[in-house]
Amino acid sequence: MFYNIQLAKKRVLYKVEIQSDYREATYLVIEGCDELNDNFFIVRAIKEAIGPQMHISFKHIFREGNVVANVMAKFGLSMSQGILFFVDPSSL
Repeated sequence: MFYNIQLAKKRVLYKVEIQSDYREATYLVIEGCDELNDNFFIVRAIKEAIGPQMHISFKHIFREGNVVANVMAKFGLSMSQGILFFVDPSSL
């Protein structure tokens, strides 16, 4: 999540939805946690990374329901920079 926020800043994207299949992490970032939680410092770093002009939403998704997005993400890593629009993602 922290990396995604940094990437959004670098690409000047100020309205972003970050999806994660890790339910606990999503919950902690949305709801916060106290200083006794082992994840307190990373949760705080994630929240502090969000600039005042940014609108970041966090959403938990089930891994099984995100198969197409995972395939597209892996495919995107193999491409040069740029934007590619998919008419039919199932053709990947």
